[in-house]
Amino acid sequence: MSRAFVREDAFEEAQAEALRRQQNTATLLRAMTRRGYDRLRERLAAAGAAGDAALAEALSARLRAASPVDVKPDEAAGFGATLDVREQGGRRRRVRIVGDDETDLVEDAIALRSPLAQALLGAVAGDVVTWPRPAGDIEVEVLAVRYEG
Repeated sequence: MSRAFVREDAFEEAQAEALRRQQNTATLLRAMTRRGYDRLRERLAAAGAAGDAALAEALSARLRAASPVDVKPDEAAGFGATLDVREQGGRRRRVRIVGDDETDLVEDAIALRSPLAQALLGAVAGDVVTWPRPAGDIEVEVLAVRYEG
């Protein structure tokens, strides 16, 4: 086999892998838990009932773009998981890993692609993970992982 043929195959495989990553990223950006999808539908109905056409159109567009995901309960943290964690210094908090359109910092619903969610993915109760932050990395202990409707 000529060297040029091997390099061409490698190039094509690299292109295919880049395309797969783009598609996975696009799916990730549209991912939404069923709970979040249902809440968005409720907000749309309320906006329609209130006669807020602009908000209703915006919410409708978000629903059309959403990819509702059925959460698969597991002992490890994944999309849709609710985790009880203890941050360095003893602060306890509860976070839920959700899609971008569901992110709500008041409710500690964090985006799947956020640094904290990425650090927590795959963790089980008892694990200590490192949360990379601009202000400096901190350790977070996972106290519990559960999946709620």
